[in-house]
Amino acid sequence: EAGLDAAIKSTNLKETRVEIPIPGQVAGGTQATQAWLASHPVGSNTKNTIWACFDDPAIGAIAALKQAGRTDVSVYGINGTPQALQAIGAGDLAATVWINALGAGEEMGNAVPQFIANGVSGTKMIQRSAPSILVDKATLAQFLKQYPNAANA
Repeated sequence: EAGLDAAIKSTNLKETRVEIPIPGQVAGGTQATQAWLASHPVGSNTKNTIWACFDDPAIGAIAALKQAGRTDVSVYGINGTPQALQAIGAGDLAATVWINALGAGEEMGNAVPQFIANGVSGTKMIQRSAPSILVDKATLAQFLKQYPNAANA
């Protein structure tokens, strides 16, 4: 969130934030998008984008856009859920970042010797991001060849 704030601070982009409830994140994404669409009509001569902090609200946003017949808003998510990958294939989701949880587990396992070497006090913190891949329409087919199980629910 801080990174997003910093990235748009020096631009003319306008940001609207909406908290999405959990549980109920898909329905929450739909409801928030319906309200947002009412204040952002077609033809406003602006490029509108919805960035959901994970894929479930993005799927809800897509449902609201379809209900409203809107094709002028790009939607992005994070997690790379099977439903999001399907939405990319259908052209409804612009992109998602697939987070490789198995790869993160492997990295943690590989870091165990370093954790042990750091001792009980753990004075040396090891920080890594989970391995992740940006998936969009152009990269979807290759991604699914490399990670065929990612599309399984």
